Amino acid sequence: MRLLNYARNNTEKATALIEDGYRPIEHQTDFTCMGLCHVGLEKRLVRFNEIQFHHGNHMRMELQCLDCHSPREKHGNTHLTNCAGCHHGAGAGEVTCGDCHLNVKRLFFGKTGIGVEDLPSLKADVVECIDCHRSVTEGIKESLASIKTYCIQCHDESYGDIAERWKSTVDALVKKTEPRLEKVREEIQTFTKSFGDADYNFTLVKRGKGAHNVEYAEELIESVTMRLKELEDTLAKER
Repeated sequence: MRLLNYARNNTEKATALIEDGYRPIEHQTDFTCMGLCHVGLEKRLVRFNEIQFHHGNHMRMELQCLDCHSPREKHGNTHLTNCAGCHHGAGAGEVTCGDCHLNVKRLFFGKTGIGVEDLPSLKADVVECIDCHRSVTEGIKESLASIKTYCIQCHDESYGDIAERWKSTVDALVKKTEPRLEKVREEIQTFTKSFGDADYNFTLVKRGKGAHNVEYAEELIESVTMRLKELEDTLAKER
Protein backbone atom coordinates (compact mmCIF):
# COMPACT_ATOMS: atom_id res chain seq x y z
CA MET A 1 0.00 0.00 0.00
CA ARG A 2 2.85 2.36 0.79
CA LEU A 3 4.58 1.51 -2.48
CA LEU A 4 1.39 2.22 -4.41
CA ASN A 5 0.97 5.51 -2.61
CA TYR A 6 4.58 6.45 -3.43
CA ALA A 7 4.13 5.43 -7.09
CA ARG A 8 0.93 7.42 -7.34
CA ASN A 9 2.58 10.60 -6.10
CA ASN A 10 5.56 10.11 -8.43
CA THR A 11 3.13 9.66 -11.31
CA GLU A 12 1.57 12.99 -10.41
CA LYS A 13 4.99 14.65 -10.50
CA ALA A 14 5.85 13.00 -13.84
CA THR A 15 2.56 14.17 -15.33
CA ALA A 16 3.36 17.73 -14.27
CA LEU A 17 6.71 17.51 -16.14
CA ILE A 18 5.18 16.42 -19.45
CA GLU A 19 1.93 18.39 -19.37
CA ASP A 20 2.13 22.16 -19.26
CA GLY A 21 -0.05 23.68 -16.58
CA TYR A 22 -0.75 20.42 -14.82
CA ARG A 23 -0.69 20.78 -11.03
CA PRO A 24 0.26 17.55 -9.23
CA ILE A 25 -2.01 16.36 -6.43
CA GLU A 26 -0.42 15.02 -3.26
CA HIS A 27 -2.15 11.81 -2.16
CA GLN A 28 -2.03 10.63 1.43
CA THR A 29 -3.37 7.11 1.88
CA ASP A 30 -4.89 6.32 5.25
CA PHE A 31 -3.02 3.33 6.64
CA THR A 32 -5.26 2.79 9.67
CA CYS A 33 -7.36 -0.34 10.18
CA MET A 34 -10.39 1.46 8.81
CA GLY A 35 -8.53 3.01 5.93
CA LEU A 36 -7.08 -0.29 4.75
CA CYS A 37 -9.69 -2.96 5.41
CA HIS A 38 -12.54 -2.07 7.73
CA VAL A 39 -13.93 0.75 5.61
CA GLY A 40 -17.25 2.16 6.80
CA LEU A 41 -17.28 0.15 10.02
CA GLU A 42 -18.41 3.22 11.95
CA LYS A 43 -21.76 3.01 10.15
CA ARG A 44 -22.41 -0.67 10.81
CA LEU A 45 -23.61 -2.71 13.75
CA VAL A 46 -21.60 -5.84 14.54
CA ARG A 47 -22.51 -8.82 16.69
CA PHE A 48 -20.70 -8.83 20.04
CA ASN A 49 -21.63 -11.35 22.73
CA GLU A 50 -25.30 -10.68 23.48
CA ILE A 51 -25.70 -7.36 21.70
CA GLN A 52 -25.39 -5.39 18.47
CA PHE A 53 -22.31 -3.22 18.95
CA HIS A 54 -21.99 0.23 17.40
CA HIS A 55 -18.42 1.26 16.61
CA GLY A 56 -19.46 4.78 15.64
CA ASN A 57 -20.49 5.70 19.18
CA HIS A 58 -17.06 4.73 20.47
CA MET A 59 -15.18 6.44 17.65
CA ARG A 60 -16.84 9.71 18.60
CA MET A 61 -15.24 9.24 22.02
CA GLU A 62 -11.88 9.24 20.20
CA LEU A 63 -11.07 5.67 21.19
CA GLN A 64 -8.43 4.00 19.02
CA CYS A 65 -8.67 0.51 17.54
CA LEU A 66 -5.92 -0.80 19.82
CA ASP A 67 -7.81 0.38 22.90
CA CYS A 68 -10.02 -2.68 22.47
CA HIS A 69 -8.37 -4.86 19.81
CA SER A 70 -5.08 -6.69 19.44
CA PRO A 71 -2.35 -5.32 17.10
CA ARG A 72 -2.05 -6.57 13.52
CA GLU A 73 0.42 -9.39 14.29
CA LYS A 74 -2.29 -11.00 16.48
CA HIS A 75 -5.12 -9.71 14.36
CA GLY A 76 -8.74 -10.37 15.30
CA ASN A 77 -8.56 -10.58 19.09
CA THR A 78 -10.66 -8.36 21.31
CA HIS A 79 -9.29 -7.76 24.79
CA LEU A 80 -11.83 -5.20 26.07
CA THR A 81 -9.83 -4.13 29.08
CA ASN A 82 -11.60 -0.82 29.42
CA CYS A 83 -15.36 -1.57 29.18
CA ALA A 84 -15.97 -1.40 32.89
CA GLY A 85 -13.73 1.64 33.17
CA CYS A 86 -16.04 3.57 30.88
CA HIS A 87 -19.43 2.10 31.71
CA HIS A 88 -19.11 1.25 35.40
CA GLY A 89 -18.15 3.63 38.16
CA ALA A 90 -18.22 7.23 36.93
CA GLY A 91 -19.30 6.04 33.50
CA ALA A 92 -22.47 4.34 34.74
CA GLY A 93 -25.51 6.01 33.24
CA GLU A 94 -24.01 6.56 29.79
CA VAL A 95 -25.73 3.32 28.81
CA THR A 96 -28.34 1.28 30.62
CA CYS A 97 -27.39 -2.02 32.24
CA GLY A 98 -29.65 -3.87 29.82
CA ASP A 99 -27.86 -2.39 26.82
CA CYS A 100 -24.94 -4.75 27.51
CA HIS A 101 -26.36 -7.37 29.85
CA LEU A 102 -29.17 -8.32 27.50
CA ASN A 103 -29.74 -11.88 28.69
CA VAL A 104 -29.84 -10.73 32.30
CA LYS A 105 -32.52 -8.23 31.32
CA ARG A 106 -34.54 -10.87 29.47
CA LEU A 107 -34.33 -13.32 32.34
CA PHE A 108 -35.17 -10.71 34.98
CA PHE A 109 -38.31 -9.66 33.12
CA GLY A 110 -39.10 -13.29 32.24
CA LYS A 111 -39.26 -12.81 28.49
CA THR A 112 -38.16 -14.48 25.21
CA GLY A 113 -37.98 -18.06 26.54
CA ILE A 114 -39.03 -20.51 23.80
CA GLY A 115 -42.02 -22.65 24.74
CA VAL A 116 -42.23 -21.05 28.18
CA GLU A 117 -44.78 -18.45 29.23
CA ASP A 118 -43.51 -15.04 30.36
CA LEU A 119 -42.76 -14.98 34.08
CA PRO A 120 -41.17 -11.76 35.37
CA SER A 121 -39.23 -11.69 38.60
CA LEU A 122 -41.13 -10.46 41.66
CA LYS A 123 -38.52 -7.69 41.75
CA ALA A 124 -39.23 -6.56 38.17
CA ASP A 125 -40.33 -2.91 38.04
CA VAL A 126 -39.78 -2.77 41.79
CA VAL A 127 -36.01 -2.42 42.06
CA GLU A 128 -33.38 -1.18 39.63
CA CYS A 129 -30.20 -3.11 38.77
CA ILE A 130 -28.17 -0.58 40.71
CA ASP A 131 -30.15 -1.22 43.91
CA CYS A 132 -28.52 -4.65 44.24
CA HIS A 133 -25.32 -4.06 42.27
CA ARG A 134 -24.16 -0.88 43.99
CA SER A 135 -20.50 -1.85 43.72
CA VAL A 136 -20.75 -1.10 40.00
CA THR A 137 -21.27 2.63 40.61
CA GLU A 138 -18.31 2.67 42.97
CA GLY A 139 -15.98 0.91 40.54
CA ILE A 140 -15.45 -1.94 43.02
CA LYS A 141 -15.23 -5.57 41.89
CA GLU A 142 -18.50 -7.22 42.77
CA SER A 143 -19.02 -10.44 44.71
CA LEU A 144 -21.90 -12.40 46.16
CA ALA A 145 -20.83 -11.19 49.60
CA SER A 146 -21.28 -7.54 48.58
CA ILE A 147 -24.69 -8.25 47.04
CA LYS A 148 -25.81 -10.06 50.21
CA THR A 149 -24.87 -6.96 52.18
CA TYR A 150 -27.27 -4.84 50.16
CA CYS A 151 -30.02 -7.48 50.49
CA ILE A 152 -29.70 -7.33 54.27
CA GLN A 153 -29.68 -3.53 54.32
CA CYS A 154 -33.04 -3.36 52.52
CA HIS A 155 -34.66 -6.40 54.17
CA ASP A 156 -33.20 -8.35 57.09
CA GLU A 157 -30.48 -10.88 57.93
CA SER A 158 -32.43 -13.77 56.43
CA TYR A 159 -32.20 -12.26 52.94
CA GLY A 160 -28.45 -12.85 52.85
CA ASP A 161 -29.14 -16.58 53.07
CA ILE A 162 -31.97 -16.27 50.53
CA ALA A 163 -29.63 -14.67 47.99
CA GLU A 164 -27.09 -17.44 48.53
CA ARG A 165 -29.81 -20.11 48.17
CA TRP A 166 -31.04 -18.57 44.90
CA LYS A 167 -27.54 -18.69 43.45
CA SER A 168 -26.72 -22.21 44.65
CA THR A 169 -30.06 -23.52 43.31
CA VAL A 170 -29.44 -22.15 39.82
CA ASP A 171 -25.76 -23.16 39.87
CA ALA A 172 -26.81 -26.74 40.65
CA LEU A 173 -29.38 -26.77 37.83
CA VAL A 174 -26.82 -25.45 35.33
CA LYS A 175 -24.17 -27.93 36.48
CA LYS A 176 -26.62 -30.82 36.12
CA THR A 177 -27.95 -29.78 32.70
CA GLU A 178 -24.82 -28.52 30.93
CA PRO A 179 -23.05 -31.90 30.39
CA ARG A 180 -26.24 -33.39 28.94
CA LEU A 181 -26.71 -30.39 26.64
CA GLU A 182 -23.12 -30.58 25.42
CA LYS A 183 -23.39 -34.34 24.82
CA VAL A 184 -26.49 -33.89 22.66
CA ARG A 185 -24.90 -30.90 20.88
CA GLU A 186 -21.89 -33.04 19.98
CA GLU A 187 -24.08 -35.90 18.72
CA ILE A 188 -26.41 -33.79 16.57
CA GLN A 189 -23.51 -32.00 14.89
CA THR A 190 -23.01 -35.17 12.85
CA PHE A 191 -26.65 -35.11 11.75
CA THR A 192 -26.54 -31.39 11.08
CA LYS A 193 -23.51 -31.73 8.80
CA SER A 194 -24.92 -34.76 7.01
CA PHE A 195 -28.24 -33.03 6.36
CA GLY A 196 -26.44 -29.83 5.34
CA ASP A 197 -24.37 -31.76 2.79
CA ALA A 198 -27.48 -33.43 1.38
CA ASP A 199 -29.36 -30.14 1.21
CA TYR A 200 -26.45 -28.42 -0.55
CA ASN A 201 -26.13 -31.14 -3.21
CA PHE A 202 -29.88 -31.20 -3.80
CA THR A 203 -30.03 -27.41 -4.13
CA LEU A 204 -27.09 -27.50 -6.56
CA VAL A 205 -29.01 -29.90 -8.83
CA LYS A 206 -32.34 -28.08 -8.51
CA ARG A 207 -31.13 -24.50 -8.93
CA GLY A 208 -28.28 -25.39 -11.27
CA LYS A 209 -30.79 -27.04 -13.60
CA GLY A 210 -29.44 -30.62 -13.60
CA ALA A 211 -29.87 -31.02 -17.34
CA HIS A 212 -26.73 -28.91 -17.79
CA ASN A 213 -24.71 -31.90 -16.53
CA VAL A 214 -26.89 -34.98 -16.20
CA GLU A 215 -24.10 -37.34 -15.09
CA TYR A 216 -22.96 -35.03 -12.32
CA ALA A 217 -26.57 -34.37 -11.28
CA GLU A 218 -27.15 -38.12 -10.96
CA GLU A 219 -24.05 -38.49 -8.78
CA LEU A 220 -25.21 -35.63 -6.58
CA ILE A 221 -28.73 -37.04 -6.15
CA GLU A 222 -27.28 -40.45 -5.35
CA SER A 223 -25.21 -38.82 -2.62
CA VAL A 224 -28.31 -37.03 -1.31
CA THR A 225 -30.30 -40.28 -1.26
CA MET A 226 -27.55 -42.08 0.63
CA ARG A 227 -27.32 -39.40 3.31
CA LEU A 228 -31.09 -39.15 3.68
CA LYS A 229 -31.32 -42.95 4.10
CA GLU A 230 -28.73 -42.85 6.89
CA LEU A 231 -30.59 -40.02 8.65
CA GLU A 232 -34.00 -41.66 8.21
CA ASP A 233 -32.71 -44.96 9.65
CA THR A 234 -31.26 -43.16 12.67
CA LEU A 235 -34.46 -41.17 13.26
CA ALA A 236 -36.54 -44.36 12.96
CA LYS A 237 -34.47 -45.95 15.73
CA GLU A 238 -35.00 -42.91 17.94
CA ARG A 239 -38.78 -43.14 17.48
